[in-house]
Amino acid sequence: MSVWKGCLALKHVLYIHPESNKSGGSDIVVPAGLIGVLNEVKKISNFGAINLPLEKRINSSFNILDDELIRAADIILIDLHWYVFSHTAIELSRQIKAIRDNAVIVLGGITASIFSLEIMNTFSFVDFTIRGDAEKPLLMLIEWIDNPDNFCYIPNLCYRLNDGIHFSEHVYVGRYDKSLNSHDISWMRHSDEFLRYQGRLELSNKNGTLYEKLAWIQNAKGCDFNCSYCGGTCDVFKNFYSYDGMRFKPVTYLISEFEQIHAKGIYKIGITHDLGLQPKKDLHELCNYMIRKNIKFGIANFCFQLPDLEFARIFNKMVNQENSIIGIPIICGDELLRARSGKCYSNKEIELFLESFTNSDVLIVSGKCKSTYSAS
Repeated sequence: MSVWKGCLALKHVLYIHPESNKSGGSDIVVPAGLIGVLNEVKKISNFGAINLPLEKRINSSFNILDDELIRAADIILIDLHWYVFSHTAIELSRQIKAIRDNAVIVLGGITASIFSLEIMNTFSFVDFTIRGDAEKPLLMLIEWIDNPDNFCYIPNLCYRLNDGIHFSEHVYVGRYDKSLNSHDISWMRHSDEFLRYQGRLELSNKNGTLYEKLAWIQNAKGCDFNCSYCGGTCDVFKNFYSYDGMRFKPVTYLISEFEQIHAKGIYKIGITHDLGLQPKKDLHELCNYMIRKNIKFGIANFCFQLPDLEFARIFNKMVNQENSIIGIPIICGDELLRARSGKCYSNKEIELFLESFTNSDVLIVSGKCKSTYSAS
């Protein structure tokens, strides 16, 4: 069994976003909630990042095992968020450990949280998993990586020592922090190409290079629903993240992020959690801000449920319509089957919502669900 030996001095930290077994290209999208955490990691380490599916789209012969960052890394962070990344995240960990036995491998994300103990019991080449929010635990782990006696004090941590596998008794639930930079990805190799690829993936570009790039914003955490097909349900977040329902980011924080993204020359935004569920007061404040500042973002919003008509009016008013999209999870035409999937709205309600976009240039698509597109 591979056991970490506590011999690290320099903290060379490498983050890898793995490939998935899902087609369509959306596997390049990094979990949006992780970006702020990695910007904090960057402050306390020699940090590098590789988006593996992006690298392979740029260079089909790219081999991550030959990369100089792999050879230098002391701590390797791999996100195992959505289940479609399970095989590749685990296999990548195995391959890295085979050539870098002294490198520490850490997995985190929703799937890693749900199956934390199973992963540690089954795959001896994984040294740590973080179950739940990682903002504080990951920074503590990096700081204390050469002090195994302190691992028990790191919240949300599952770790292995010589006598077995252990869970920390301490629990950490993340809070929104305005100082957390949740959108800067300059640390990612080919970061500009990443933003452009996201833009092409979510929306066609109707204004030349102006609306070419897209950045994701995490406007909330958790979920209020238990849709049958989704790995990030209300119960999952309650049991593994200690969340009591959806937790919306303060609107003042959202406005600050909008301002910073706009200042970087990025005019398309992907929203991790359906804006239709945002408190109406916050949505009106966001809309008024954008109008007052004459900022017209193209926005990609993939709905968890069918929004009401007030949302449709606000959305049409505040976005650049030609570069915006709303995805509605219609699922099917049978209302009973749709309800069994957790989507309790009628065909007539769908028709009325679509009619509210009759004179709009916003693109409306159907069938896309939270489990497919949320980057949270």
